[in-house]
Amino acid sequence: MLLLRKASMSEKTISIRDQIEHEAKSAIWQHAFLRWENAALLAMAILLTRFYPHLFPGWPVWGWSVLALIGIVLLVLSSLTDQEDAAEVVSGLFRERFNPNHLQDRRLRDQVEQALAYHQRINLIVHRQRKGLLRDRLQQTVAKVDDWIADIFSLATRLQTYQQDNIIRMDRQRVPGEISDLQRKLKQEINPDLAKEMKKTLQTLQNQWHTLEQLDDLMERANLQLEHSLAALGTAYSQVLLISNRQVESDQAEQLDRDIEVEIHALEDISETIRKMYQ
Repeated sequence: MLLLRKASMSEKTISIRDQIEHEAKSAIWQHAFLRWENAALLAMAILLTRFYPHLFPGWPVWGWSVLALIGIVLLVLSSLTDQEDAAEVVSGLFRERFNPNHLQDRRLRDQVEQALAYHQRINLIVHRQRKGLLRDRLQQTVAKVDDWIADIFSLATRLQTYQQDNIIRMDRQRVPGEISDLQRKLKQEINPDLAKEMKKTLQTLQNQWHTLEQLDDLMERANLQLEHSLAALGTAYSQVLLISNRQVESDQAEQLDRDIEVEIHALEDISETIRKMYQ
């Protein structure tokens, strides 16, 4: 079972992290070439060529264009090597994929927003690190945090689905009254065949009510798990800060990875339980 969990986590990490990084590379290149500064340099070169074509005697007519081209090349190189820009692009893509605005419940939306804020800061820490063993180690950690964010968003979405389920809401209001009415009628029924059918119906209603209570308890557990996971994510952010500043031992860094995996498993377990109950 543990091997299956690790395999599943590995596949999910590949699908999320690799897709985001692939999209990020494309977005970074687009950002590098489509910066407003590049457009401003081109516009300035055109205007200067038109109204002030000769900066000094012998200044070629294409001089302003060459200067603008040099400026654009420098800006593009700056964008491609700016690690903070890269971190912002990755965070933006994560926000698009796990958009908290898709959640109508304010509490759930705020929780996902906070999780994305932690992810953004952790991602920025990793991008600021120089290439080396520490950065490689932190990249492994942030890949797990990617999964963590995905599971937080998934659980928040399932909780919203439950909250917006009008059938569940109506059943919760309807079933207790029907049980009480049927129990009262059963006490007064003298026809044995009809009483037998009423008992069967009563048992069905009682089973339905028991399932509704189980579902309510499960959702309360899910809410608590979401709150716990968000607090644990804040702790993980603090630990990543310590690791990046080399203020913890390697075994503590390994423990952080294990703690993250525990949180991911807990979120996956309760999400899967909710899915099965709805089926």
